[in-house]
Formats: sequence, structure tokens, C-alpha cells
Amino acid sequence: MSHTKLVHACVLIGGLLLPTLTFGQDMKAQAQAGADKWDQTFNKADAKTLATFYAPDAVVLPAGSSQPLKGVEAVQNYYEGLFKAGASDHKLRVEGAETKGDTLTMYGQWQVMAPGNDGKKHEVKGYFLNVLEGQGDQRRITYAIWNTH
Repeated sequence: MSHTKLVHACVLIGGLLLPTLTFGQDMKAQAQAGADKWDQTFNKADAKTLATFYAPDAVVLPAGSSQPLKGVEAVQNYYEGLFKAGASDHKLRVEGAETKGDTLTMYGQWQVMAPGNDGKKHEVKGYFLNVLEGQGDQRRITYAIWNTH
């Protein structure tokens, strides 16, 4: 997998399984707590569990990809490829989050260590935007998009 594809894949950020939000809680702090849980799962290289962070009909638009990923199986396969390639040390920093009804929109910055074409790991980073919707007692990613900088 090329360095560029690996970098873009690492940011499938959205998963962020979040508990149901309760009145009065700070959305940004709650979103960051979900992001931290997502990072912990990513950093264990657990593609199967990462896929559970996404809605069954999730659409993910990776930077540089020729097509969006659609559905949990596509997301899981994508992460399996990333972990085989050596992606690690993922970190999300939520800069903003707000809710409208059962929808949470969050954005921020991400970074990951990814092997480059030279075989050495390099830090890659960018911005992300995720939309999560309430499903049962949890919010799951329905749409995710990110870039690199």
C-alpha cells in the first residue's frame, strides 16, 4: 500500500462510538472521549472492533481515494489493510462538536505514524469532519471525510 493511501486510510476517523449524550454535558469533551476510545482501538490494530464504531450504511470519503467506502465490511477491510501496512500511533484532537437532534457533527485534527515509500515511519496529519447519528444507546459514524496537510 502506498504511503499516500495509507495516510488517507488512517484517518477513517469517524467511528467514535459515543454514549448517548445527556443534557448539560460539554459536547466537545464528550466527542473527545469517544475519539480517545477510537484511538485506543486503532492502536490495538483491531479492525473488527473499529468496524463496530460505524453505522451499517456508513459512507467514508478518504482523501485521495477514487471511491467512497460504503458499509461496515468495506471499513473493516480498509483497516485490515492499514494494519498490515504498519499504521500505528493514531491520535485525534477534537476542535469542535455540536448536536442537532440525534446528529452529532464533530471536526478536528488527526495524526498517525505510517510507513513511507522509504520504509521508515513518518508522521502524517490532517483535518477530519464526522457526522454521527444516534442508533439505540450509541452514536455511530454515518459520514466521514478527511484530508492531509
